[in-house]
Amino acid sequence: MARPQSNGPILPQHRLHDRCAFTYRRPPVSPTAQVISASILKFMITPGRDWERRMADLWAVFDDHEPADFLTKVGELTGELPAGHPVAEYELGSAYDSIGEEAEAAAHYRNAFAAGLDEDRRRQATIQFASTLRNLGQVEESAALLTAERDAASDELDDAVTAFLALALTDLGREREAAGLALQALSRHLPRYNRSLSNYAKTLMEQ
Repeated sequence: MARPQSNGPILPQHRLHDRCAFTYRRPPVSPTAQVISASILKFMITPGRDWERRMADLWAVFDDHEPADFLTKVGELTGELPAGHPVAEYELGSAYDSIGEEAEAAAHYRNAFAAGLDEDRRRQATIQFASTLRNLGQVEESAALLTAERDAASDELDDAVTAFLALALTDLGREREAAGLALQALSRHLPRYNRSLSNYAKTLMEQ
């Protein structure tokens, strides 16, 4: 069979083969980069609705369980998430906190923050962690965390932040400031006398 005519030069067969066989090869990825990528992907995994429902259902019947049994069940649910997942660490911290094991709870809260806890849980974790620190005698750190949180964000948990900050300030011997904060938070919920109580609260905090 005659070779089809071509307007361009005819390449030798070996050169044609080499050009067709050429493929791009991705540069090798370092082991460190592989570990970092795996960690990022792991923490991008978010619990599904079914998991969230089962965890909420478990907390709803907290009082029906013995502490060890409740902790076991929380461990089973968090075990469905990758090890070290921020949500898993937060839930474990909450569980240990609820059964009175503050030191273990504090470690899990710190892990949750370090792993990048989502904003929906971050503020709750901050309040819980600060309360745990106060119970552990680390009152200065507790007050610092809550003061920063009070100044940085605003949502339906504002009064909770203020209430736990007032507790920490009381432990620090700053009772008038604590009372002022508590009364200021309360003033927003009274049917009347809101302005008067708010002003008295400010006076307490300024003295």
